[in-house]
Amino acid sequence: MKQKINALWAVLLGVAFAAYLAACGGNSDDTTPPAPPAPPTVLTQTSFEGSFEPFGVYQDPPETSKSFITIVTDPTAPDGNSVARISYEPGVRDGMYVGGIFFDFPDDAQPTELWGQFYMKTSPNYVWHSTGNKLVYMRMGYQNPVDGTSQTDHILGINYSYWSGYEEIFAPNIGWATQQSTNSDLNQMIYSSVGEFTRDTWHKIVFHLEMNTPGQQNGIGRIWLNDELVVNASNIMWLNAGNWGGVSGFRITPLWGGGGPDVIEETQYMYFDDVILQTGPFSGYSD
Repeated sequence: MKQKINALWAVLLGVAFAAYLAACGGNSDDTTPPAPPAPPTVLTQTSFEGSFEPFGVYQDPPETSKSFITIVTDPTAPDGNSVARISYEPGVRDGMYVGGIFFDFPDDAQPTELWGQFYMKTSPNYVWHSTGNKLVYMRMGYQNPVDGTSQTDHILGINYSYWSGYEEIFAPNIGWATQQSTNSDLNQMIYSSVGEFTRDTWHKIVFHLEMNTPGQQNGIGRIWLNDELVVNASNIMWLNAGNWGGVSGFRITPLWGGGGPDVIEETQYMYFDDVILQTGPFSGYSD
């Protein structure tokens, strides 16, 4: 009888232990690693091999017969053999651009978090504007609560001067400049000083942004330059109060200048390649 009771206790203890392990999510012999996170979804990409698609192109002025934005062969291209080239000819003045390369997200599929990558370089003779050099624009949200149609373009740019308090600092820097179409008093400039942007050399730029709560400065905007994190902001107001939406468009529109009397004296070029927009971090970059 005693042996039967001991056997019964052993069975009961075994059942209880098995139930405990099940409640903990497995058994003592389970060495299966957790499933890896799902890879990010690539929303669009191009290396300009033969066409701009799926991106579109526009020129300013649109009626000109000359093409300021073309695809050219470049054996140094980061991906493939072709790159997009944007031409700046003599006479281009402060605040001018010659067009852009764009991709728009559908209204019902605007991401509220976006990771992006692109490579850029300049011609050997490129002269940076002495103040502002805008590279790409992020078109975001609906900024007009009256008609629900007006949107705003925030900037990822390279500057050669910026203001710190009442002092103008002359140094290469890269960062974000927000442009609130309904209230410019809310605009922000978040820049980081970096080394000289070497001409005729490809520079890799990766960015990560997340929407803020409308009207609050809690949006994320990060920038890596040549794999080094140089801007890490978590206080950005992409959308101001009363606005809504996500990222509605991405535009490569290098605007030369933003203040000052500079004028381009000889033809110079800016090149772009390997553009990728996706929902999550790139390999080697943390969320």
